[in-house]
Amino acid sequence: MKKSFLFLLLITILSFSSCTSPKPKDNNQNDDPIDDPTDDPNNQEPTEEEILNSCEKITLDFSSLNISSKYSSGNYSTFYFGYKKYEYYRAVGSLFERDYLTLLPASYPYTDYGLSGAFYNLDKIDSIKGFDIEYSSIGKIEYGQYRNQFSQKELTFSEEFTKTTIFCDEPMNYFRLSTVNDNFYIKSLVVYYLNERIDNQKTYSYEGERKVIEPISSLIDAESSMTLLDENGDEKEYTYYSTSYVQEHKEEINLEDVCYISPVDISNYFLAFHEFPANFVTSGSYQEVFKEYTRRIASYNRTDGYANSVPYRTHFDSYYPLYYELDVDINGYSYSSRGTARVVIWVDGFSCYEDLTPVCLYTDDHYATFQEYGNNGCFYSRFDAERNYTSNSHCPLETK
Repeated sequence: MKKSFLFLLLITILSFSSCTSPKPKDNNQNDDPIDDPTDDPNNQEPTEEEILNSCEKITLDFSSLNISSKYSSGNYSTFYFGYKKYEYYRAVGSLFERDYLTLLPASYPYTDYGLSGAFYNLDKIDSIKGFDIEYSSIGKIEYGQYRNQFSQKELTFSEEFTKTTIFCDEPMNYFRLSTVNDNFYIKSLVVYYLNERIDNQKTYSYEGERKVIEPISSLIDAESSMTLLDENGDEKEYTYYSTSYVQEHKEEINLEDVCYISPVDISNYFLAFHEFPANFVTSGSYQEVFKEYTRRIASYNRTDGYANSVPYRTHFDSYYPLYYELDVDINGYSYSSRGTARVVIWVDGFSCYEDLTPVCLYTDDHYATFQEYGNNGCFYSRFDAERNYTSNSHCPLETK
């Protein structure tokens, strides 16, 4: 009896232990509760509005700008705001309309191939994340990490002043507001930025850099070519065509492929071949061949006028420089009415540079100011030529 009782007690204890003892732990099993980051409001990605609200900002109110009306085709000026330098180009205003900036399109008042009206920063603004723009009519905003390559967004047309917000997915350093096909009116601009420096490997900047281009020495019509950066920062292939070759093959040639009319294209072509685009001629008879693409060219070796504004190098052993003026159409052009814009090419370069690379300058105000071409798709800051409009003298660029 006693043995039976003990046996039953032992069985009961063993049964109870097997029911209550923990199971062996699976090392691959996590007993902690699973955290879903989407359930935690602290782990949510910030919205675009939250990112912009966390930024520093620059607010530009264009009612404070005193824009003159010296040129119906637009005016140029620079100014500082918040220790940053800005520039507007082909802008107009009046004594009665100072509460907004008016930018003129490239097609004002006739078909032309100059630069369209624009407003942009010259000094870098570190890590721009977005913009608030109050505007009317139609225009576009461009932004990028460096000055000669931009992403762009066209703004929706509006008859009345309206506000819109633009968000940059990646931090940017530069912006440009410009026209499309009509006058563009800008009342205010807010720039949101993180004030964090962006390190990138691109070497193109607005100030201080000049690329040396080695020209092709042996030229063959329709074959010799060189790829350079255009005004959009894109690679573009330029092909050599002589005027006589185009004349002889005019029936089989597309004029758009052989004629160059924009300031950057004209400059690139000469730097590549040390020859002028075929559509630049000294005789009006060539209008029969190049039609609306015909442009005039003139050569000079003077030392007066705007030549005093640049450190020209004399031509060979003479006492005079050799330079050419090539017409650019910005506000209506004909062979007899050449307008106010030129690319001026100094064949032997400038004495402030060690190399003998030709220097190309651009003027849109009939030699009042010049911009030097950096040979990389960009014309740089304006400096005085025949008139004191900028208070800047020529400053040599850093050659690379």
